[in-house]
Amino acid sequence: MTEPDPPVWHIAAVLVVLGLASAGGLVFAPSPSTPSCGTNLLTSYCNLVRGNVTYASEDVEIPANASGWGPVTHLTFHGVQFRLWPELPSPDGVFLQGTGIEPDGVDLAFVVLPNNSSPAGNPPPTNAEVQTWFSPDGDFGVTWLGELGQWVSLRLSVADPGITYALESVTLAAVNAPQPENFTFQGVSFGLQVEGYFSPAGPSLVASVAEPNGTHVHLAEWAGPLLACGTVGDTPTGILDHSTCLYTGLPEQGVALLWDGYLTVTLMVRVG
Repeated sequence: MTEPDPPVWHIAAVLVVLGLASAGGLVFAPSPSTPSCGTNLLTSYCNLVRGNVTYASEDVEIPANASGWGPVTHLTFHGVQFRLWPELPSPDGVFLQGTGIEPDGVDLAFVVLPNNSSPAGNPPPTNAEVQTWFSPDGDFGVTWLGELGQWVSLRLSVADPGITYALESVTLAAVNAPQPENFTFQGVSFGLQVEGYFSPAGPSLVASVAEPNGTHVHLAEWAGPLLACGTVGDTPTGILDHSTCLYTGLPEQGVALLWDGYLTVTLMVRVG
């Protein structure tokens, strides 16, 4: 039987953005532990530690239009190329969308909010990472620090030393297969399966991963509304065309998966 053409899954998040605690005030959000901080002539910086990954961080301010979206700010920090743009859906609310291109070419999209309101779901999920988002492979992160007038303050964090992954693209034989398909890459065994392909909620990729030392981990990604990515507000169509949200990983275990929402999966194994 010939497999059906893959449907186009609209990956979107409906954001509920609350007003700032005080109009025009600077509101600060919690951030990861900061064992070492300082300043230079232009910016403040910190070294962060999350799990077994150490990050170099830099605090930046980017401009925000008085209404709508934008402008887009391009920044490069420790080899990661950031595109950042505020969204201002109302005079009382603002949030940030962006993308980060890692040195290996992985292009990830994300949303960061000024509060812990969560997009999608009824009721919406509780997720404290709305203000602090880190990529599933642990390579970089963005933290909302505050907003004042037409400026948004952010903390950019990039793994230092950088995390290096070996990548291998594989193609599954079918969706909704009765058993996982098995692949071995860099000594790591992956059992991959796409489930619920014809479900109204959209499909999911599930994986059972066995590392050479005997550690077993579970990875999963749903191709429906995602917390870490959304094309919402007034962002022009196409600005996120080369970015993906279909990405799951465990940096502390050194494995991750990129998925195209259909049959192609990129296996990622940490090598440095």
